[in-house]
Amino acid sequence: MKKSSEFTFSVVLKQEQSNSGTIISFSNGINRYLELQSSGRRDEIRFHYTHITAAGVTQILTETFPYRLADDIEHKVSLTVSGTEMQLFIDCHPLYKRVTHFLPDRNFSASNMQLFVGQRNSNSHYLFKLVEAEKRVSYIEECDCKKSCLINGTTKNDGDAWDIGCSRCECRQGIVKCGPRPCPEVKCKHPVLKEGECCPVCLKSCYITKKDFEHGEIQILGCRNCSCVDGNMHCEFLQCPELKCPPEQQMSVTDECCKFCQGVDYCSKGHACHNNATCLNLNTKYTCTCRSGFHGDGYQCFGK
Repeated sequence: MKKSSEFTFSVVLKQEQSNSGTIISFSNGINRYLELQSSGRRDEIRFHYTHITAAGVTQILTETFPYRLADDIEHKVSLTVSGTEMQLFIDCHPLYKRVTHFLPDRNFSASNMQLFVGQRNSNSHYLFKLVEAEKRVSYIEECDCKKSCLINGTTKNDGDAWDIGCSRCECRQGIVKCGPRPCPEVKCKHPVLKEGECCPVCLKSCYITKKDFEHGEIQILGCRNCSCVDGNMHCEFLQCPELKCPPEQQMSVTDECCKFCQGVDYCSKGHACHNNATCLNLNTKYTCTCRSGFHGDGYQCFGK
């Protein structure tokens, strides 16, 4: 009740005419926190509850439902509380539905809170006759009531978790809830989901020219365009664009594999820029710059 704003009191009873009594009560001494009461003298059912204001003030409030329950006939009574909404059922028929402005307190802040069935507190009389009710209440107070789940003929205890394929399921108060199986954190930029696996993994990195390159990383090494594939570096020689300027006007610079024509559109002749990068022409070559929202060296760009 502390964890949920919804709860229901249900009882089957037979009340004598003109008889009044408490059906169920959470109390501490003379203080009532939640109490369902039936008055055969005024022919009404009362629900007493505690409300804590925003300022921390405790208020005892009562909702009254006119109904003659004390008629020597067995009745089924249910009171459902959902937040500030209350609904009373008599013999499985909805009788009253009300919305209040006050939320019943369920924290039970009193240190000696007790549950009573058929009476208000330890000082009151047993106005309803009970059959072994004290034994049942004592058992409920001693045990941690949990609801199990039945899955394909197998019983799962409350709180049990199990995996089905790539889903993680859990039994919560008799209800099975499933979601994606949690995966360990991966620390590489290009994790791979292998066939038949549920969680992505990091593949082997490559070590070349005294540097480590992660799987999936692309790098220009000399005159080769290289990519790391699970620990192996796959390289291809760069394809130089065909130049349309005379040979005597073709130029070359250190660390550049391809000759170029000064003042031409090098980007249109072919480049190794990443798909999320922009190629920019310089005087003697081109350069690559990652677009807005991405970062990298232009040959490899990553989302932020």
